[in-house]
Amino acid sequence: IHKGERLMGLEKFEEAQVHFEKIIKNYPEFAEAHNKLATVFFLLGDYENSIAECKVTLKMNPNHFGAWHGIGLCFYKLARYSEAIESFKSSLDIQPYSKINQTYIATCLGNLNCGWSTHIYLSFTIIGKNIAISFYNKIKEGRFC
Repeated sequence: IHKGERLMGLEKFEEAQVHFEKIIKNYPEFAEAHNKLATVFFLLGDYENSIAECKVTLKMNPNHFGAWHGIGLCFYKLARYSEAIESFKSSLDIQPYSKINQTYIATCLGNLNCGWSTHIYLSFTIIGKNIAISFYNKIKEGRFC
């Protein structure tokens, strides 16, 4: 793993991909190797393969915060904002005080042209996650936009 991380740090993403693929071939149940490969795919802009590797990671470890966050980032990059929100919400279920996921949810809502993103973000930071998710669900049902 450390060698692949070093390669990623040097922006040698293709070499890191080959390295993580070798690890996975030898240790297919090593969830973190799949997660690192997902990261490499993300850095290469291959969001669909990154999502696929994150899903493999989650199959082995459903509480992998980074995999949920990674799926959210991929959906965000693909402009699939509703799906991104769902992934960021799953990540928040694991780490409820993660500001980055709260911020991405607000940004996704803004990108959905709801105009409620600032309100949702404030709900997260002031009132709490459950209230903000309640607003999100109402928006999703078309009751605010």
